Amino acid sequence: MKDKKRMNFVQFLRQFTTSVSHGIKNLLRRQLIFATLLVVFLLIIHAILTLAASIKLSLALHNVRAQHIPLTAAEIRRPTISDQENAAIYYQRAYSVLELDPNFQKYNEKGNWYATLEERKYTEVLPAPAATEKIIALIKEGASKTICNFSLNYEAGFNMSHQHQIIIDKLSRLLMANAMQESSEGRREEAFEMILLGLKMANHLGQEPEQGCQLTRLSCTFYLMRVFQKIFDEQCIPYKQTVLMLSEMKKFNRTQFECFDTTRITFVWLFQSLIAHKIYPDPTLSMPESFSWEKPKGFSQHFLLYLCKPLIKNDFSTYLVRFPVVEKLYGAPYYQVSDQLSWDSEHFWCSYVGQDEKLKKKSKLYFFTSWYLSNSINGLERFSMGSANIDFCLIGIALKTYQAKHGFFPNSLSELVPEIIPAVPIDLFTGKPAYYLKTKNGFTLSFIRWENQDEKISITKGISFYPPIWNE
Repeated sequence: MKDKKRMNFVQFLRQFTTSVSHGIKNLLRRQLIFATLLVVFLLIIHAILTLAASIKLSLALHNVRAQHIPLTAAEIRRPTISDQENAAIYYQRAYSVLELDPNFQKYNEKGNWYATLEERKYTEVLPAPAATEKIIALIKEGASKTICNFSLNYEAGFNMSHQHQIIIDKLSRLLMANAMQESSEGRREEAFEMILLGLKMANHLGQEPEQGCQLTRLSCTFYLMRVFQKIFDEQCIPYKQTVLMLSEMKKFNRTQFECFDTTRITFVWLFQSLIAHKIYPDPTLSMPESFSWEKPKGFSQHFLLYLCKPLIKNDFSTYLVRFPVVEKLYGAPYYQVSDQLSWDSEHFWCSYVGQDEKLKKKSKLYFFTSWYLSNSINGLERFSMGSANIDFCLIGIALKTYQAKHGFFPNSLSELVPEIIPAVPIDLFTGKPAYYLKTKNGFTLSFIRWENQDEKISITKGISFYPPIWNE
């Protein structure tokens, strides 16, 4: 009896185990089927979203193409010219001499060069004049050329012109230091020639349709003018030479609008590279370093790019719709568009785009477009500031040129036209004429006559630096 009961119990256990096993297998099978169906469903949804994003992107690309806006490097690449006719070659050679010549070791190690010029300590780091003759001869040769083509590497992204900016900046500082030295020794003609060479070299950057080149040009021009102003204060420069200087100063002061070509092409390359899995974003790098991103490694990174493809394409199409709006802003003075440029720090978006509430709420889904917009508006402010600084110095030097010729300052700025300058620049940030007051022994010049502190704050909100008041 006991054996029979034992056998029945064992049989029951077997049946129970078999039943549980079948149940688990059926459950796993159902879960596998459900998971498979879910994955298939999600892939279908992803495919639909990708297709919708692709159609949207194709339409956006078609609309941009219809406006004949260049989107590839081949469309804006400048014609190749011979080395003999290319000013950039001579500047690069001059820079190589500067870098390799041991006589310039102290010069290359000097940090804040503009402060050094202000303090007149340039003789501490400049070598003997003979050491600079070869460099200046190469700069003269380059400045005599009409074309300057640095052959920008568009695949280097935002760093495409960094090395070229360094070349012009360092050579400009060398010319400034030499001009100050020549002036201190009473050789005003040689000092004037150094400044004019620097302006011509900086203006050559105006031929490059790239934002960094344009900003470097503005910066170099401004500091060259500051040095010229100092020389003018110490030694009267002949009237014809100052008029020539004024003409060179304003030559490229409004050519910042073309710089969007390379920025646009860089962003198009960025989007297309992400879509084609050619680069993988590194979250540890900042945006300017984004072009040091490497190719995706392993299945996980490729799969993540695949999953994000609809988002990237939507971001791309949004960018294609938005960038013409930004580029049009660059065609107008800052004061005419400033009311459209207030920041929305919470959403990292600009007000003229933020008026579209749908985009504003989803701004994090359009990371690259929002970054582009913020960077572009910042660039517009910097361009306007650089141009305003140059305008300010231009008016001041024009006043001193007038005084050098006539023996007294004019009663109003209008008397400078057309004898000294063709027109008096207005303040790019307010649209108002410069404030000018002739005093007993000089003049006071300012782009803004601040009636109260509140007005000063409201006008310069978001602006890191504004032209100072010039008291002569």
